[in-house]
Amino acid sequence: MDLIGKKVKIIDSNHPHYNETGVIDDITRTVFGSVGMIIKLDNCPLKVESCFVFDFNEIKIL
Repeated sequence: MDLIGKKVKIIDSNHPHYNETGVIDDITRTVFGSVGMIIKLDNCPLKVESCFVFDFNEIKIL
C-alpha cells in the first residue's frame, strides 16, 4: 500500500502536534535505522508546515 499522499491524524498524545491532521509527504529512514514519516500539516496553530513522526502507531489514516 502506498501511503504517500494519505490523509492522517496524529493520535500520539505525547506528540507536539497531537490531534492535528495532515498528509504523508515522505517516508524515510532515520540515522538510527528506524522508519519515520514527514507529515505536511493542515492549518497548524503554531504555523509549522510539517512534522516528523517516528512510528506508524503515532498516526491514524483517515
